[in-house]
Amino acid sequence: MNFNLGDKVSFLNEALDGVVSKIINETSVEVTTTDGFGIPVLIEELVRIDNDIESVDRTNLIKTKNISKGFHIPTRLSIEKKTYLCFAKSQNQDKDLYILNNTPFAQYYVLRIQKLGEWVLVYSGQIAKQSYMFVRSYADKDLNNFSKLLIDSINVDFSCKERELPKSSELKVKVQKFFKESSFSEIPILEKNAMLIDTTRILKPNQVEKNVELKNAVSSIPKTKPLKRPKVVGKIDLKMEKRKRNRGELDLHVEKLKVTFRGKSNAEIVQMQLDAAKSFIDNSILAGKREIILVHGVGNGRLKEELHKLLNGYYGIKYEQADSRNYGDGATLVHLKG
Repeated sequence: MNFNLGDKVSFLNEALDGVVSKIINETSVEVTTTDGFGIPVLIEELVRIDNDIESVDRTNLIKTKNISKGFHIPTRLSIEKKTYLCFAKSQNQDKDLYILNNTPFAQYYVLRIQKLGEWVLVYSGQIAKQSYMFVRSYADKDLNNFSKLLIDSINVDFSCKERELPKSSELKVKVQKFFKESSFSEIPILEKNAMLIDTTRILKPNQVEKNVELKNAVSSIPKTKPLKRPKVVGKIDLKMEKRKRNRGELDLHVEKLKVTFRGKSNAEIVQMQLDAAKSFIDNSILAGKREIILVHGVGNGRLKEELHKLLNGYYGIKYEQADSRNYGDGATLVHLKG
């Protein structure tokens, strides 16, 4: 028997009724019961209780349409108006992943996990305001891939008073938490024991806005009246010394970074080098440095290429090849101030 979205069905082995809310594959569908829970079910375990689609109540059709954008979170529940990831225990001890959008706006989410040095897509889609969406179930052996997560979101409400930029949040989760009972508590929304992860703790604006704010923070530091320089007897060249004070240098060769790289893949090592470069650039801007040198070596050119992509994401800085007499082709000079 084939089912369509919106079909009213009854469970053969349980006293439950519901509406078909999602076609999973040729043998399974997802049924949303009258209490709002989505349950994956084999087609052979269901029977249609109303074959005439036109006779289905209009209210149920409207609810079915909204199901694709998430299940409603009751307003009576006292949970902060944020976005959460939720890992809930299922009956077979797998972990069910949900995205909870408890904000007052409809959001479009893109969730990725870091796997073998790449960000792999787990979920993308719209979730209505104050609603949650089931993503999928994961066996314990698959949870190691969730140590690093990247979630991007954008407000997709029809209208809003102020422009809201897309947001991105990178989360780090200790894998051992998935296997500790103390990490799970009852979540009233799901009526299950679950681990709730707040994605807004480190939610940050996109890279361009971040660097504009960073430059504004530096420029807002009150300037004191410069002191008169003392008279110097004799000829002393302070120009080079002054340049050194306003210049920073970082050697990105992995053995110089004092990080553990044994057993890491080439992609993971490059990511570690890029993280170190980004931290050094941000700290140099805050310290008021005029220019910095990033020593990346020659190699196969991969690190240099990725480093220049990183620099292109910064607002108002320029870069060029560093002095070849000192570094050959293996370093980039970055001008942080004009």
